[in-house]
Formats: sequence, structure tokens, C-alpha cells
Amino acid sequence: MKQDKPKTKLFFLGERLIQIIQYNLRQVNFKYFGDRIVVGIFCAIVPTIISTYISRQSYYDEVVNAYLQDLRQYMVTDKIAIENGKSNLKIDLTQGARELMHSKTTNTLVKLNENSAFLGWSNVPILNELSIFENNNIRRRDILFNVLRNSGLGFTSRTGEVPIDEGFLEGIEISDESSKNYINLTNAKLSLVHLNNAIFIKVKLDGSLLNYAYLRNTFFNDSSLNAVIFDHADLSGAIFQNSVLNGAKFTKTQLANANFAKAEGITNQEIIDAGAFLCNTTMPDSTIKTINCKNVDLSDQDLSNQDLTNVSFQEANLTNTNLTNAKGITLEKLIQQAAILCKTILPDGSQKSTHCAKADLN
Repeated sequence: MKQDKPKTKLFFLGERLIQIIQYNLRQVNFKYFGDRIVVGIFCAIVPTIISTYISRQSYYDEVVNAYLQDLRQYMVTDKIAIENGKSNLKIDLTQGARELMHSKTTNTLVKLNENSAFLGWSNVPILNELSIFENNNIRRRDILFNVLRNSGLGFTSRTGEVPIDEGFLEGIEISDESSKNYINLTNAKLSLVHLNNAIFIKVKLDGSLLNYAYLRNTFFNDSSLNAVIFDHADLSGAIFQNSVLNGAKFTKTQLANANFAKAEGITNQEIIDAGAFLCNTTMPDSTIKTINCKNVDLSDQDLSNQDLTNVSFQEANLTNTNLTNAKGITLEKLIQQAAILCKTILPDGSQKSTHCAKADLN
């Protein structure tokens, strides 16, 4: 006697869908013809849906492959310039190619922002064990970041190897002007990434790892940063505008000149309790907090009228810095702490220049 094959979860799902459609059809007087109509609809639609799903997976794979090919070409160009010892050529090639790759990186992330799961049904508990209901674009995105990390592009090496181009991602703008949706970078593993001067507009980074990252002068606008780990990162000059930071961590994070004035979901005390390094930092309540300015670049910053009592300016760059009417700081103390003074306006309104040779006046 021939045994029936065991029925899979996908079989029972299809059977349940047929039952639901049958019931609804019977409610509109298709009682006698319901079974035949349902079977016809199901047989006609399902192959088309499955074919579309397979086609979309191939499309997303091609998106990643095309990006990796472009990345390979970028690395070859950079390597040729280095091997020929043409430093100026290297700069020209790297800058032009880098700008092009920034655009391609953003476009690739935007394309992978779509939900690739079957019928877009991901994170549905009853379907979790079926691979076709996984959003594989999250894996594709993680592969992209891992390739960059392992290639020494945009990341500091964990093994001590000299990276090919740490600044590969610096200055990149990640946004999608054509869509009202967030670009989904949830749970991205971006430890040690170099994203100085980057711009994030409507990006969802919830739960991501950005510890030990370089994020100087990075602009977060209208972004979701809930539970992001910024521990030990350098966020000097970063701006959090209309961004949400519920549960974000800033343990020992450098926040000199950072601005939280328009951020939501975080308080002054949470930042202070995390032991973050605060120097001319605009806090969530719009007050300015300065506790430790050691080795901080404060060039062109306005520290006038601040209470700087017990604040360390050890080797801080005070080029063109305004200290007018600041309390608790003197010229003698600044010189003792080897601060860089060049066109620095002192608390009494006078100007002092003693270390302009060390200052960056470009």
C-alpha cells in the first residue's frame, strides 16, 4: 500500500488560505461554485507569485554582485596608484572613485531596503521557520558591510593590519529622497567604522553597534537611533537633529562640540552618568556642558561666558577660540596645560598667539 508523503507547513498554509477564500466566497452566494472557483484562482495565482519571488531574489543578488564588482575595480585603481608611487595620482583617483562609490553604496543600501520575504511577510511568528519568509536583504546588507570591513575599506582593522582606505566611507550621505520610508540599517554591526562628516537622513539604526566608531561632525537628521551602542566612539561635532535616542549608550564617548538640542528620548543626566567626555557640548535641554577638554579641537568655537572651573585644556587646540568672560580659566593655566593658542580671545577680551606654528590655519 502506497504511503502518503508527510504534509509540510507550506502545504497546511496553502490549505488554510483555500479554506479562508472558500468561506468568504460562500458569504457572497458562491456556495455551489465556490470550490471550483477557489481552486482555479489558487492554481492561477500561486505559480505567478512564486515566480515573482524567485525573480526578485535573483535581482537582489545581482544588486550585491554589481556592487562587489565596482568595489573590486575601486581597489584595483587604488592599488595601481600606490604601487606606482604617484601620491598625487593616488589622491585624484581615490577622491573621484570614492565619490562615485559613495553614490553606489547608498543606492545599493536603498535597493536592499525593500523587504525580500515572500509576499513581504517577514517577522510573522507562524511563518518564521520557513526560509522564504525571511527578509534576506538584511543578510545581503550585512555581507556588504563585512566585505568592506575585511577589505580594509572604511573600517579600522581589528587585527592590526594596515587598512587599504580607512576613509572610504567618510563624507557619505545615506538617504533616500525618493521615499518617505526609513532606510533600514537596524542591528547593523558597524564597530570601528569611519564615518566622519557623514550624513544620515531618515535612517533607522535601532540596535546597531557603533562602538569605537569615528563619527566626527556626522549629521543625524530625522533618524531612529534607539538602543544604538556608541560606547567609546568619537562623536566630536556630531549633530542629532530631530532624531530619537531611546536607550542609546554613550559610555566614555567623545562628545566635544556635539549638539543634542533637537534630539528626543535622552536626558542630560543619562549622558553625564555614561561618563561621556563633554566639552562645549549642547545638551538635550539646550544648555552647554563643559567638563573635560583634554586634546580636543576647539578651533573657531565660542566658549564665552561659560564656567570653565576645573576643566582641563591639556594640549587642546584653541585656535580662534572665543573665551570672553569665561570663568575659572586663565592664560597661565592654559600655558601650563600646553594648550595651542593662536588668535585666541582670552577671558579679559585680549588676544593671544603663542603656538600658531602648531595650529591648523587651513
